[in-house]
Amino acid sequence: MSKDRQLLEQLIKNWAQSHTSEWTIKDLAPGDDGVRKSGEFFTWLILNGYATIDLLSLVDHLELFVAGMRKRDISSGLFCGECGVFSRFAEPNKEDGGFVCWSCKNSPYH
Repeated sequence: MSKDRQLLEQLIKNWAQSHTSEWTIKDLAPGDDGVRKSGEFFTWLILNGYATIDLLSLVDHLELFVAGMRKRDISSGLFCGECGVFSRFAEPNKEDGGFVCWSCKNSPYH
């Protein structure tokens, strides 16, 4: 899986999560299955009236993503498995090879 694909997956999951406080990303691991599970749950939220689709928000997220890609080199770094934020130069700090950022590790709310 390319880094661009992983970034877009995380972007879509985070966009979906921003629609309701009840939303939980279904699978943080990269791959089509995680996006599919998230999509199924997000569709359920919409059909049952818990959320609406804000496509302008998605366009804003994509625009910021593209602008960020042009400004920085993301050849090294990882996404936090808790909040989804990209940390440049980060290395895995979990036994399973994942990464949790300093803020999430030290947050009393996690």
